[in-house]
Amino acid sequence: MSYQNNSSSLKTSLADANLWLVCLATAASIFMIDLMLPLGIAGGVPYVLVILFSLWSLDKRLTLYLAIICSLLTVIGYHLSPEGGEYWKVITNRSMALFVIWTTAILTMMWKHKEEQLYLVRNRIEQEKIYYATLKGTQHIVNNLLNELQLVYMEAIKHPDFDKETLSLFKDMMQEATKLLKRLSE
Repeated sequence: MSYQNNSSSLKTSLADANLWLVCLATAASIFMIDLMLPLGIAGGVPYVLVILFSLWSLDKRLTLYLAIICSLLTVIGYHLSPEGGEYWKVITNRSMALFVIWTTAILTMMWKHKEEQLYLVRNRIEQEKIYYATLKGTQHIVNNLLNELQLVYMEAIKHPDFDKETLSLFKDMMQEATKLLKRLSE
């Protein structure tokens, strides 16, 4: 069992490492293109693709780290890109790129949070199904036992030399068990 958990954890780690590589390679490619474009062109907006790639990971931190990296590359791209465009347009485009990057990152993290909550709810429902199935099985077994004890009681009544006090005690115990079983099913 622990081998399967370790194996699953290893697969997740490898998948996240591969996803990191894809995201960083994509961010580097976008950065290189951004450096070739003159200022004034919204070269930072394609970084949204990198943030969206993080949806493939369960780790919300990946989205946050990628948003920070993409934001830094957007700002660095502003300083290293060739001249061009009007200053107010350049600042507006870079600001809009940062806004889109962080809006996408926040929505992605919210999505992951909701997915995590949904997973926990599904897991709890499965656990409750197992619990109720176990409970029903237990009730069935105890009910069968009570029925068999009822047969023993009926046979004991037929024998006149059976102790009446013991029969009365036996009957009281069966009634108590029946009440407990009823409470259990409620």
